[in-house]
Amino acid sequence: MELDPSSVLCCALTEDKSHFGIGTKNGFQIFDCRKGVNSVLNRNIFETGIKHLAFLATSSIFVFVGDNKQQNSEYGPNKVVIWDDIQMSPIMEIQLLSKIYQIRINKNFLFVVTKKAIYVIDFEQAKTKHLFLHNSKSLKNKTIFDICYPEIENQKIAYPDLNKHIICIKTIEFPEYNFGFSYIGKLITFLKFNKMGTWLGVISDNILVCIYDLIKRGVKQTFTQTSSVQCLEFSNDNNLLITICNDGSVNFFKIHHNPNTNYLRKIKQNIDPFFKDYIMKGKYVCGFNKENIFIVVSSEGFITKYKINTISCECEKKKSYSYSKNASIKKEDYTDSSSDSSTQFDYESNFSSNNDLEIELNNINKDENKHESWVINGEGKGDEKKNDENNVYN
Repeated sequence: MELDPSSVLCCALTEDKSHFGIGTKNGFQIFDCRKGVNSVLNRNIFETGIKHLAFLATSSIFVFVGDNKQQNSEYGPNKVVIWDDIQMSPIMEIQLLSKIYQIRINKNFLFVVTKKAIYVIDFEQAKTKHLFLHNSKSLKNKTIFDICYPEIENQKIAYPDLNKHIICIKTIEFPEYNFGFSYIGKLITFLKFNKMGTWLGVISDNILVCIYDLIKRGVKQTFTQTSSVQCLEFSNDNNLLITICNDGSVNFFKIHHNPNTNYLRKIKQNIDPFFKDYIMKGKYVCGFNKENIFIVVSSEGFITKYKINTISCECEKKKSYSYSKNASIKKEDYTDSSSDSSTQFDYESNFSSNNDLEIELNNINKDENKHESWVINGEGKGDEKKNDENNVYN
């Protein structure tokens, strides 16, 4: 069942970029994007819109936050709902006092961003494992927060503190390794780790792109763009940096690897990408899958895939698909996906088999007819250890 782009409230990709989800005005829809685009799950069961959505590709567990525009909604903008699609009911609800700006999930933790804090919630113990406080002015953009990929043994979290003019790097398991560093520009609008968590891509003042080396603790590369940058992504091999701008441009840049380069804050103006493309303007989520194919999902009903040769810096193939009934694709951008067609996704076997997250949550709620309502009564209260604020490099 295809959906109307006007009903799309949010987009989300799984960590392995094999599936993406769409939050709508009355539910959510999940798509398999490994071969073509196939709708595998459609839930129109809510009286509220889905403003934020997060899920794992191999689980029946979905996490969402309701839309604040809906009246008399059971699921408001202050509540995180953990939904079990096998039981077709919530198994846990987390009520906060302030509006939720962003959620993220991996197999171990749920990350919830509010106006004043970032909660790292342990599923198994059903409690806040860490609570990172930040300055509320840091969240003007609502998306300036990132975590490392799940294969990183010591996961990191990054967010800005505008009062101190630093970017804070926090570790989940070893808080003693926390540190911060000053950044170029005034207002941070986007953060993104590379796959290994050794670099951090930063967009500041909408057009300034910086790559920070977290090992050598310096600025690796900087440049500006003519249009406001909405998001950026690193390739799996760290050879490429991709930016997507508000004008619909998708820009592929080569990252310079020179061990003898001194890390100085020298900003290059408007460098040209080795490959540039334009897609319909909208809100985007993007990322590289395991085959090093770059995927862009647009809120306007499109998904575009780029196969890039990171050695020769050439675009080998581009495919565009529509997941919306009202979206249209230019003929020159469309490649027939019949050769890539896959069988219908088996929801029961793929979304609910052998998943630690589902087991852990079911252990919390022994009674299948009841779900847990978990209320966090105050912001700024938790078991976070105090960190050394002097551990800052300039």
